[in-house]
Amino acid sequence: MVGTFVMLLSPGAMTAPDRTVLWDGAAQNVGVGWVAGSSRKVSIRAESGGPGIVRKTIRLKAAEPNTFIEFGWQWAPWSPQFAGTDLTSYDSLELSIRLSGSNPPIDLLLSMASPGDHRTTPRVSLVAQDPHIIDSKWHRIRVPMRLLFTKESKCDRKHVIQMIIGTWNGPTGSFSVDIEEIAVAKS
Repeated sequence: MVGTFVMLLSPGAMTAPDRTVLWDGAAQNVGVGWVAGSSRKVSIRAESGGPGIVRKTIRLKAAEPNTFIEFGWQWAPWSPQFAGTDLTSYDSLELSIRLSGSNPPIDLLLSMASPGDHRTTPRVSLVAQDPHIIDSKWHRIRVPMRLLFTKESKCDRKHVIQMIIGTWNGPTGSFSVDIEEIAVAKS
């Protein structure tokens, strides 16, 4: 997929494009992943899609039973000096995502974050956006920004730096989440 990459948008300096790719594993492949907790049974990293494929995929692997697993992908520095990505002009977050495994969780909960402690949006159910997400196939999901940036949201919509996904992993759960692209779009 081809998209436009814009990290900084200051008021009046530029007009936001109709679609901005935040991470795609090819042209926009800068970022770092993190996993809450210190278990060796949960990992996240960008890995190659296979022989001869230039594009990378963000891959979370989890085999930690009976726990809430949370991971994030950060495309911008966690720094007050860095503005992050201004999402005020966009109506939706778009993901190309696949959830697979022997016993995948029943839902994935998505939120966004800006720099600072606990500066996140409310969690949004990805199953509510696409009930078929747990079928081990690739899905393109559009999450309306109005679900993320509510009155309760502590995330600064002008300075977003990462996406967070959390899920409850049951007693026998072993699964992976692959993300091929993170983008924002206007209607």
